[in-house]
Amino acid sequence: MKKYFLLFYLVAAFALEGLSQSYEAIFTANGSLVLDDTHPLTDHYELSTEAFNFESQQEALSYFRNLNAEFIAMRPIVENGVVHIYLQRKQKPEWTMEDWNAYTNEILNANQALKSKLIDE
Repeated sequence: MKKYFLLFYLVAAFALEGLSQSYEAIFTANGSLVLDDTHPLTDHYELSTEAFNFESQQEALSYFRNLNAEFIAMRPIVENGVVHIYLQRKQKPEWTMEDWNAYTNEILNANQALKSKLIDE
């Protein structure tokens, strides 16, 4: 019985790992947010916080607060050095990678103060 439980546990762990796959997102020199297009579109992307030099979790939360929108959520975790970007793909299943990149940049353009800070860094 223990063998079956262990086998089930291992299979479940590998299945969940596959479901939680994330890829990289980057800010370009002109302040655009670009999702990794070398892989299939997924619900979860990660952005490094290295260039931001956040001093606290609260500072990171305040910084990304205005980038959350109807179809996207950004959750910084300073201690891990990452911002998790979650796309609400079930809401827009027809959108392509290009559509999502355009949407993220529409959000950035609406928040000029944040975009100018990104370009200055």
